Amino acid sequence: MDLAIVSDSHIPERADAIPDPFRERIAAADHTLHVGDVQTADALAAFRDLADGWTGVRGNIDPADVGLPTVATVEAAGVTVVAVHGAVNPATRDATIGPDPDPDDWMAASGVVEDGRDWLAAVTTTARVVAAEGITPELERACIPVPAEVDAADVDAVAAAADRAGDPEGTVVAVGGHSHRVVEDSHRGVTVLNPGTVTGADPGPRTTMLTVELTDGDVDVTLHELDE
Repeated sequence: MDLAIVSDSHIPERADAIPDPFRERIAAADHTLHVGDVQTADALAAFRDLADGWTGVRGNIDPADVGLPTVATVEAAGVTVVAVHGAVNPATRDATIGPDPDPDDWMAASGVVEDGRDWLAAVTTTARVVAAEGITPELERACIPVPAEVDAADVDAVAAAADRAGDPEGTVVAVGGHSHRVVEDSHRGVTVLNPGTVTGADPGPRTTMLTVELTDGDVDVTLHELDE
């Protein structure tokens, strides 16, 4: 399977459109994975029309009624790809923040992550739980990427599942967005990818996407960067 991976398009608030070379790659792929912050229902519909097959997850900028799950999987060629935006760690987030917290402190208080090791832990934890136990309702709720009433029991359940999970059997790829920065790493038995921002949306330093060839349990990753 030829998988196109994109994220953080932020159309129309921070960008006008997907660059044409990236549109062509999305249209040519067997399946496209968008890992959050599409921005609007119209932008989402445009992505779905462009892609042959399509999977997406909700980002912290996406409205609640956009109709996207918080975590999803794509399975092909002996590889399990787990998609989550990566804005929160479902095993450690604060479950006491209401839907309208003080904008000056809600991100830190609710466990929203920005970059680096915290982000890596958030997406890896999600993938390890999915590989061990599947996408449970508790995990879906704990992965809500915005301030919300998240039941502490959900977070506790995910934390317990994360503790139980060993290194995955087979090939598992965790894909997240949120930071607008490209990542290709390996952490705790999981290949971890972030395609950056497909439109170069602020604060992304580059305009990027990934294509991934999945073949017999192998994962071949290619980074594509728009020439400015």
